Amino acid sequence: MSQPGPRIRERREALDLSQRDLAQLLGYTDRSAIAKIEKGVKCPRCWKHSTTPGTDNLCPRCAAVVAKIPQF
Repeated sequence: MSQPGPRIRERREALDLSQRDLAQLLGYTDRSAIAKIEKGVKCPRCWKHSTTPGTDNLCPRCAAVVAKIPQF
């Protein structure tokens, strides 16, 4: 079983892998090992973890997208 190294979130996102997919590639039975390593707040929109959550705990990427949506 491979051990996840530093900067795991950046590497996982660069490969466009979910926590579950990365856990399977590394030989873990579930994503909890990866989730424990990744720090931050889980974005309710995209479910990625962010150490700099914004309004409503959205990650910066989702906050920028939601800000562009016209209000009704």
